[in-house]
Amino acid sequence: MNTPQDRVNMQQIHQSGLGWSTVGKTIVGTFESADFATGLKFVNLIGASAEAANHHPDIELTYSSVKVTLTSHDVGDITERDLKLAEEINDHASSLGIKHNS
Repeated sequence: MNTPQDRVNMQQIHQSGLGWSTVGKTIVGTFESADFATGLKFVNLIGASAEAANHHPDIELTYSSVKVTLTSHDVGDITERDLKLAEEINDHASSLGIKHNS
């Protein structure tokens, strides 16, 4: 049985179908929003999910895009917890009509 702290390998990341890229020991999702206000709504949804999971991504918000970087700092690698939060983030993007670019 997997736990949220279990490390994942590149094959598991690819098989997750999230569409995020890997950069070192992080996964990165880039999203294109129609405008800043929509991007900010998206960031707020991500923040709520991150707080609920007690797992906090790095987020970069610009006028027309949001970049999200996930890693499990306590483990020093990508874990099940990152994949789960990335899936929730993808769902938030979809609910707002935000295009995933990664």
